[in-house]
Amino acid sequence: MRKFAFLLIVAGLGIGAIWPWAQGNFLNDEIERVSMTGLRENGSVEAIVNLKTSDNPVRIRFLATFLPDGKLPPVRLPLTAKISDRQGTLLAGIVSFATDGLTTGPELPTQSGSQALNLTVVNDGPHALSLTFAENAGDGGISRPDIEKVSATFIRNARVIDDQYTLAGFIVAMLGFYLLVRSRRSGKKSGIVTFGRKGSDR
Repeated sequence: MRKFAFLLIVAGLGIGAIWPWAQGNFLNDEIERVSMTGLRENGSVEAIVNLKTSDNPVRIRFLATFLPDGKLPPVRLPLTAKISDRQGTLLAGIVSFATDGLTTGPELPTQSGSQALNLTVVNDGPHALSLTFAENAGDGGISRPDIEKVSATFIRNARVIDDQYTLAGFIVAMLGFYLLVRSRRSGKKSGIVTFGRKGSDR
């Protein structure tokens, strides 16, 4: 019973967490990856990427690389991301890179990922991605963090993470947990009965 319960817990975690994570990070078709530098010096950066409506839906993943021994905000580093085509702005939002407890070493630069943005392309052609520093009340007095570059990866036909996977995985894992607890309780009860029988035999 316990082995079966453990298998259910592992299967639940796989269905609800590992599989959606794999879909969002590995099972993707990359269009282009751009590396934007000069954000600390200029306060804003821009990159041009050619996108098509056949790429929909498009997911953009961000990764920030900080300078060695750089100064960073104590909690997070928010950037305003704006994506526009020839007709104007398609999407604007905040991408936030966690810096809580993050220290930059003297040799290797430290990296931090952000949540992804999902985009629906309306017109084929060049699209501009611009990044600027967003207001950060908890910047700790560091208005221009030592950020070396931000990499943006554009994914075509991005798989939509279905919440049903998470729900199904949660149900399976909870069932396994219930069976595990029940097996332990039944084991304790059987142990008590066995001890009582031994005592009565004496």
